Amino acid sequence: MDQQISNLQVKAFGQNFYTNVELMGGKLRPYVTMVGDKFGSIPYRKDGIYPIYQGGGRPEKKTTRYGDSPVSEGQYGNRKITRQFFHDGFFSDDWQDFEQIVADPKAPKTIGLVNKFRREEDIGIMTGILGAANGGTLGDTSVPFSTSNVIDVKTGGSGGANAGMNYQKFLALKDALVSSNVDIEYGMKPVMVMSSQQFYLELYNDEKFINSGYYKFAQAAGTNKVIDFMDVTIVVMNNCPYINTAKTGVTVASAWDASTGEAVDYDGNDIRACFAFMPHAIYHELGPDVETNSERVILKSNAIYTYAKMAFGTTRVEEAPCWLVPCDQSI
Repeated sequence: MDQQISNLQVKAFGQNFYTNVELMGGKLRPYVTMVGDKFGSIPYRKDGIYPIYQGGGRPEKKTTRYGDSPVSEGQYGNRKITRQFFHDGFFSDDWQDFEQIVADPKAPKTIGLVNKFRREEDIGIMTGILGAANGGTLGDTSVPFSTSNVIDVKTGGSGGANAGMNYQKFLALKDALVSSNVDIEYGMKPVMVMSSQQFYLELYNDEKFINSGYYKFAQAAGTNKVIDFMDVTIVVMNNCPYINTAKTGVTVASAWDASTGEAVDYDGNDIRACFAFMPHAIYHELGPDVETNSERVILKSNAIYTYAKMAFGTTRVEEAPCWLVPCDQSI
């Protein structure tokens, strides 16, 4: 017997999706400044920032302008961001499958959907950090990533060779932030993003690192991990982009397949583009609405298609606090 999809079922699926997105945002989200047209009046909650709305209409691009950055020494007025909408969905094989999605926030298909959005969110943030920002009077002036904000890949290497992640690169990053007159407020640490190989293999093979007081403290605590090292917060991601050794790093997006969400070494000679930033240098905006719906698809034997859509975008409001830290992980 045929059965109609009720608005209550759609709303329940939407509520479960909101909850999952709030609890499982992208890895970089907690370390950037969250802004938006709705956030000024809604307090930031520990488990997320989404106000709960139902509906919202079909997605369309929305551009938001920011005012002058209060910590900028240059002209950063009229920076703008465009919300990019990402949507995905799946076919429900039967009503039991659909009812599980409605009733269980941890249903495998729902979690899979949320994980895709988490990856897209991280891609958007990395693009905002390492790509071109938009500024100028009309907000249409391209501001590329600075070629001077790149730590030498040979830092800490032997014989002038390219080096992987090491203790010396942390020192070089801190020196670069100080020499650039970057605001480092109390309790606000620089964030350094690196791949698993950079963290667990290269850094842990550096004698200066494993003999440091930070690592000794971690061993005594029984964790054998150092997430906060030398007043820098470390974020380990498998999606750090690659750059070519012959480049300065400003063309990082050309060696990173944003369509699939995977970092790609196209010619086998690329190196990892570890990067670092101060939270106040990045503005990340999330759309106030997440649209969810379920409907029948005639071409799929009237199977139920369940989907969700969300929007976000990121812009870099300051160049000085953002740094590229190339690491040759082939050593």
